[in-house]
Amino acid sequence: MALRYFGGNILVSNEPTRITFAASLPPITSAISLDGNGDGARMKLDIPASDVGAMLLLQHHGAGKLLKVTIEVLGENGQNTENTTEINI
Repeated sequence: MALRYFGGNILVSNEPTRITFAASLPPITSAISLDGNGDGARMKLDIPASDVGAMLLLQHHGAGKLLKVTIEVLGENGQNTENTTEINI
């Protein structure tokens, strides 16, 4: 089931559970922190007030579960960028 929160609307479909929201990396040095052992990392995101409802969905459906995270970088106008960089490790 896909759960998408867009400014107060929750759209539900029969797709695998997917929660979509807007976010940005905060302008702080600890936005991305690497584990001291080199085997993990932690990322902080700023979520606009219009998408905070998605965080409630994430907390309800994702707590204690393994999550697959995909980041799509958008342009200044919120649209897909024409020049994208894909990093495969």
